[in-house]
Amino acid sequence: MDKGLFLYLLFLSSLFGDLIVHEKVESAPYGLPVPIRAFLEVSESDVHRFSLLYRTNGNIKYIETPMIQIGKSVYRAEIPGE
Repeated sequence: MDKGLFLYLLFLSSLFGDLIVHEKVESAPYGLPVPIRAFLEVSESDVHRFSLLYRTNGNIKYIETPMIQIGKSVYRAEIPGE
């Protein structure tokens, strides 16, 4: 995600509060992992677990991957390439 866009979304989330801001992934090249960064606008003490839910095209079941905190209110996870 473009750093400027991420900062803009971060600013918007501060206006509305209690939001999760992340880039929407429409498609990804086969075989390459897709990193996902998300900004969570809640108190850190209120976060017990933060997960990324994703599914492959055509599936109805979601796969859950834990998101790891990499900064103040910023989390990261990766969708595997396969």
